[in-house]
Amino acid sequence: MGQRRLNKVDLQEVSNLLPEMTQFLPIYLSNSQSRQKYYASFFREDVNLELVKIESHEKVLGFLSLLIEGKTLLLTNLLVPAHKNSRKYGLDFWLKHVEKLAKEELCERLQLNLAPVNGYIKNLLVAKGYSFQVTSGGDWQFTKRLNYRRGLVLAGGGARGAFQIGAWRGLQELGITYDLICGTSVGGLNGGLILQGDYQAAEKMWREIETKQILDFETVAEEVDYSPVTLLKTIQRFTFSALVKQGVSTAPLQKLIEELIDEEKMMNSEKEFYICTTELPHLKERVVSIKDSLPGEFHKWLLASSSFFPAMAAAEIAGKYYVDGGYRNNIPIDVALNQGATELLVIDVKGPGITKPVLVPAEVPIKWVSSPWNLGAVLLFDGARSHWNIELGYLETLKAYGVYEGYWYSFTKEDQSSRQGEWQKQFNGLLMKELQVRGKHVAKTELPTYLKELLKKIRKTYSHDLKAESVSLFVLEYLGKAFNLSPIQLYSVESFSQEICVKMKKSQTELVTGNKMLLTLPEWSRLYLEELPLPTEKQQILYLYHKIKGEQRENLFHVMANIAPLPYLAALVLNHLLGNKDEK
Repeated sequence: MGQRRLNKVDLQEVSNLLPEMTQFLPIYLSNSQSRQKYYASFFREDVNLELVKIESHEKVLGFLSLLIEGKTLLLTNLLVPAHKNSRKYGLDFWLKHVEKLAKEELCERLQLNLAPVNGYIKNLLVAKGYSFQVTSGGDWQFTKRLNYRRGLVLAGGGARGAFQIGAWRGLQELGITYDLICGTSVGGLNGGLILQGDYQAAEKMWREIETKQILDFETVAEEVDYSPVTLLKTIQRFTFSALVKQGVSTAPLQKLIEELIDEEKMMNSEKEFYICTTELPHLKERVVSIKDSLPGEFHKWLLASSSFFPAMAAAEIAGKYYVDGGYRNNIPIDVALNQGATELLVIDVKGPGITKPVLVPAEVPIKWVSSPWNLGAVLLFDGARSHWNIELGYLETLKAYGVYEGYWYSFTKEDQSSRQGEWQKQFNGLLMKELQVRGKHVAKTELPTYLKELLKKIRKTYSHDLKAESVSLFVLEYLGKAFNLSPIQLYSVESFSQEICVKMKKSQTELVTGNKMLLTLPEWSRLYLEELPLPTEKQQILYLYHKIKGEQRENLFHVMANIAPLPYLAALVLNHLLGNKDEK
């Protein structure tokens, strides 16, 4: 079961299906009027109007149109295939989905305006909690106030947990609250900080954190240079220490927890708080509630949930030994559902551990905040890296709620109209010109179809759910990523394009010998590979760029569109940005 927002790119598909559709609820007086209104919706310039397709196994179940008016979501159309099983996809099914959509938009009310033609439906809606009144125009108006019990789920991931603090900052700005918090490992520690509500103290701790504040393991002075050689030495010494001591002592972490976490303040919070840990020797999951723990004991449970054995020593509580909750449940979604959550907000830092398969009910909206970027090492803590992750967490959260947009990078919504207009127009023009260069004339009306063909090829490499209308921005981001633009600042399309040009004009030949924050070995490898004569993404883009610049295009598009469409599109964009335009 899936849902997808629609736009003009989907108009042809919708047009082909509309004649076979019938309205599920009597919103209009006739099916033909309902179909006409839905088609016309594609041409309305209203940012508060959303068109949605619900599908299952690539089969369309229905088309909806929704209008958001303040904190109210108004269902303005619902069309379904005439032959669909009305029992399986009946009133309960559609009401649950519409309520889910309303909650995804953070609405407080759901409203239906129906033609006064079916008293049976009226009675059903009233029985399901909808209030009823007759409007001045004679329509039947049904309104339901939505109840929220939002669960905040914080995944485990060690030093990557700073990302969750940035996400917390974003949630505060958005005014999004939650009724219960479920965390594993560092997610449990951050959950405690969030429960206390002192954001400044939490951010200060993460920005200043070092490995020695978490583990009884001394780093050396030279490690401040963040070089890969020093990183390897650190990993070797850490591994040796863990083997000799059967886990590095977590005494510094215990001290930090006692200093930062106020049990009394957490106990007095109205929010519920649950953490996951793993009991030895049978690796049994143990869920602990702050409300049910003994006085003075919850600090120990937080330590136990974060003890990544065998790298870290196991924690002893009442004669039993416990280790990191990630061994059994690194993303405790099921815990939140078992405690009655009707909405889920998951902050995932992609840490090591077991992610339990959980069947989330179709009517439960789930917002997933994570990053496509590497968030760093799990057991090596570094304040500079934490700062980077905090900013990423903040930006990714605002993107998840539609304040900003982008995949690898973050762009202002104020730039949306110009991007969708001018930048999309420029990008489409580049494609049209390339198609003409290789002798294939394509009408503008055929371009969306051609874009979809390109999308299929791009998705084979990138699992990201890329939409046709987002290709222009995605290619621009891909180009920025190849030139190592920073993902922790906010851009407009114009400023992002300018930054790419600056990067291109700078010398890229020097090997990297240092960095301003702690990198992982894969990140170091990527930096080195980018500067070697190997076919990395950057090298491919530059090679193709010089081919295009030299007007050696014959058959180039035909070949590259099949084997490396994204690098070729990025090279086209780079050529365009630098002003080397084809004059053919």
